[in-house]
Formats: sequence, C-alpha cells, structure tokens
Amino acid sequence: MAVRLIKKYPNRRLYDTRTSTYITLSDVKKLVLEQESFTVIDAKTGDDLTRSILLQIILEAEGRRRADVLQRHAGTDDPFLRHGDARRRRSIHGRQHAFFSGHAGADA
Repeated sequence: MAVRLIKKYPNRRLYDTRTSTYITLSDVKKLVLEQESFTVIDAKTGDDLTRSILLQIILEAEGRRRADVLQRHAGTDDPFLRHGDARRRRSIHGRQHAFFSGHAGADA
C-alpha cells in the first residue's frame, strides 16, 4: 500500500488524504505505534514536515511525563526536587536577565 499522505495547513490542522478527514497529533501518534508509513507535508509549500511533527509528538509526551512526575512528588519533602526547582529558577532568571540586558542596550 502507498505511503499515507498527511497535509499540514497554515491553521495547524492536519489532513489525512487517505481518510479525507482532519486528524490530531494523537491520531498521528497512533499511526506511529501501529507502524503505519506516512509523510506529513506542508499543504502550501510541499515541504516535508514529518520529522518536525514526530518531534512535536515526542516533546508533548515528554512534557506530560514530567508533569506526571512533578504531580506525584508535589507536596512531598523531596530535596532532589527542591534542588532541581531552585536550579531551574536560577537558570531562567539568568537567561531573562541576559536577554533583557542585551535588548536594553540595543534600544539606547
């Protein structure tokens, strides 16, 4: 059978040309798990977007996994999580400071 073609439109919707229906990232994930061959293309340009769609699915799954871990440990007195949170806050604060310091000089 031919490779399934999925078109991604500018409104971020995915259109499965085999079933003539709009599908979600969850549907694409099911195709992966079912080992169905498919290609995702930009409907306007024809560019192959398969890798970026697969990456998006992986990132969303990782985000949910991390949220589940944090939720399980919420309210616990876990020093590892406290250390990680403090380190993450410092990193974010440092990046924000560097970003805004660099842009403040550009406006002057």
